[in-house]
Amino acid sequence: MRRAPYVVGALVAAGWLGRPAVSQADRAEAQWSARGVFGTAQLREEGARTPRRGLIGGMSLSLSYGLSNYLDVSTELLMISATQDATFADTTADVGGITLRGKFTRGAASALMLVGPTWRLGVAWVPVISLSGGVGVRYRSAGSFPEMDIAPEERGETVTLDLGASAKVGLEYRVNHSLTVGAYGAALAAWGPKAPLLPVASASVGLSYVLYPLW
Repeated sequence: MRRAPYVVGALVAAGWLGRPAVSQADRAEAQWSARGVFGTAQLREEGARTPRRGLIGGMSLSLSYGLSNYLDVSTELLMISATQDATFADTTADVGGITLRGKFTRGAASALMLVGPTWRLGVAWVPVISLSGGVGVRYRSAGSFPEMDIAPEERGETVTLDLGASAKVGLEYRVNHSLTVGAYGAALAAWGPKAPLLPVASASVGLSYVLYPLW
């Protein structure tokens, strides 16, 4: 029986050392994150009768800072691109005074800088809700009518202003004081004065490095 206190002490120590290392508070916490993004987008083209749904891939790099134990302010650089050119089945375009009609192909990508609040609602397992909006650029490759072997100059390669708004939910797990892993789902709508609406539904997974710059 004399060994009982030592056994209990060893079990307590093992439980302490084996528990997930969590932060004491989220206030003043800075978090650098990198995530791989994949999903689908509804691609649109001027003159096309119907949009096309296509796969997208990309990356997100973000930085957040804790204003309180539950609320962060976050900035995110989101870069997404269609995995292949979309083919629009019935598209019209005026080329040199002549109206062309047929299948039309074109690629699209967007890079956005988004800013907004993030709510973190836990300690070890952390549900996350984020809203953000911002500006960036939309890239559109040179389009063509492949069946006619025509690439209209009016539908050439462009880089234009893009605006975006996003809502994201996710679940993070605090591995230790400095490392967090997470999985997320998001909805994004991007639009520009010279670029059509680009709705995106995506999922992402990533890692975050946590530090306390003011502690």
